Amino acid sequence: MVLFQRYFLFIFILGSVFFPAFVFGQANKEFIKLTWENDVFLLSDREYTNGIKLDYGYRSKSFFLLKPLQTGLLSLFPDAKPIQTYTGYSFAHSMYTPVDLYASSVSFGERPYSSQLLLGTNSTLFFQKSSFALEFQLGRQGPGAEGKRIQEPIHRITRSAFPQGWTNELPTKNLWGLNLNYKYFWSDSIGFQTQLNLGNLDTSISIAPIFRLGRIRSPVSTGFEQKDFTGNFQIADGETESYVYFSIGPKYQVVNGTLGNPNSRFFSEPFYTETTMTKTNDGLKNYLFYETFAPNEIPSGLNFLIFNTLFNKGAKPSKSLTLYFIENLRQGKISSTEYPFIEYFLYDTVFRDGTKGVSDLSKLLAIYYLIKEEPNTNKTLFLLSLIYQNELKAKENYSVPLRNIQGKFQMGYVFQKAGIFAGIGLEVQTLEYVAGRNILPFHRYISFQVGRSF
Repeated sequence: MVLFQRYFLFIFILGSVFFPAFVFGQANKEFIKLTWENDVFLLSDREYTNGIKLDYGYRSKSFFLLKPLQTGLLSLFPDAKPIQTYTGYSFAHSMYTPVDLYASSVSFGERPYSSQLLLGTNSTLFFQKSSFALEFQLGRQGPGAEGKRIQEPIHRITRSAFPQGWTNELPTKNLWGLNLNYKYFWSDSIGFQTQLNLGNLDTSISIAPIFRLGRIRSPVSTGFEQKDFTGNFQIADGETESYVYFSIGPKYQVVNGTLGNPNSRFFSEPFYTETTMTKTNDGLKNYLFYETFAPNEIPSGLNFLIFNTLFNKGAKPSKSLTLYFIENLRQGKISSTEYPFIEYFLYDTVFRDGTKGVSDLSKLLAIYYLIKEEPNTNKTLFLLSLIYQNELKAKENYSVPLRNIQGKFQMGYVFQKAGIFAGIGLEVQTLEYVAGRNILPFHRYISFQVGRSF
């Protein structure tokens, strides 16, 4: 039912915006295209979780900010004569989230929360068998990109778990990027592309063969995804283009601004990282480690809840553990006299809605329960220092190591006729970072494109 609601929401939005274009669109010089990428349609909600891009352009020989650079590059090939040109502007928004959406603290071993807002200008020259595209982007990363505000209503509508860690989003940073894409096709069906990205969000180079099968009327393939800024080739009036495509290739990346502070060494100590690992098969080991420092007077059930709240990111306990805590409470081992507000603490940590993270009040209560028995011992002070680092230092220092060599597979379908363009694609890519344990080494999402000429 939830999945159906998500599809209905998507169809309603696109239908409301683009239905008039499909009815009244005529193939003229101006062009508008919407690209939407999301992993929810593949029952996922992690990594690159949402991206939307709006392109507006027209066929012209004016390249605005990119004209001097494009003219200089073309001067290297004086005999190259473009058969068509495209100039455009773009607005793009992207969001990244970790795997664990229920954690209100930093998800160690996973990518941090981040969102980006980018404005760009781009131009494409089409030749008989190739295309050459340039893009320049400026933007902002951080809370100003409104990732949390955009994601909240979507998750409410789809009744999805609401991500709890946006307070740990990467800090505000100005972004810039200068990108180049070159495509060449030996025949209608077989070609390749290479793309060079320069900037503080992405500095990388990639290359990949492209295979097209079907009714092909354009000399090269269009941009299949948000990050491929190649313009749409305008086919002749009366023509129809309809083909499937496949592409797979490597990428070498040296800068990825979505992974945090690359110069951070704050969390390089494996001792601290191990105490904050949260994967299921590590929970018991980490709890046993924690117990060597925790006061012995705390009942075992409550002790686990304190650990779970402060060091295990508040994950909901299993049903068997829940029954154990209830039994502790029934036997009078945990009293409200000795542990003030214990009823609220138990409710919030054991019985709360699974889509919500543990509250700040529960964190404060957990700290109070932890230190009230032995406030001045070295063990307690050590645990408090870990809590302090986790809560106050994580946002500004946390990062995950970049994985320089990556890979991507794409497949999909493209349809185009006078005034109408549509495309749908599947993209599977290896992770951009060195992930913690039990995290799938790849991510996948669906890409939708719809546009019109007028």
